[in-house]
Amino acid sequence: NPTSAAGKYTQNSASLGVWTRTDNNAAYCDIGVISTTIVGSIRPRVTNLLSASTNATASNPAIATSIGLSAWSRTAAAVAEVYKNGVSLLEGTTTSLGLPNASFVLLARGTTTTPDQFSGNEIAAAFIGQGLSDAEHASMYTAVNTYLTAVGASSLP
Repeated sequence: NPTSAAGKYTQNSASLGVWTRTDNNAAYCDIGVISTTIVGSIRPRVTNLLSASTNATASNPAIATSIGLSAWSRTAAAVAEVYKNGVSLLEGTTTSLGLPNASFVLLARGTTTTPDQFSGNEIAAAFIGQGLSDAEHASMYTAVNTYLTAVGASSLP
């Protein structure tokens, strides 16, 4: 819970990412949290990647597959960026609203009472932390891809 566990995920410096091994077009989050209107979650496909770090609304690019590393980063009050496999797809200017007061969960979106929208995807890796630059997202992708390739887990099961 970013509100009660103060740390690297803050209102104006936050990132979230998930490496999904399955391609699923369902409208469910692979990682996330929501409390009232404050959201931090990722739906790698549906028709977009939810990129609303600490904000419930944002513009999102279409994502062709959920396989790979889907991520977003907020590096300032009005700067949020969407990434797929370490490449920036969109930079938005939605203003942050605050921190969610609920726990992050994998394969769902946590709420103040219980997870909802359970995902059927297979997750290989996930991260939560402070806002990352373009170079840091590219490095994260390379490092995770190298590891998952070495253990035979980067591609479709």
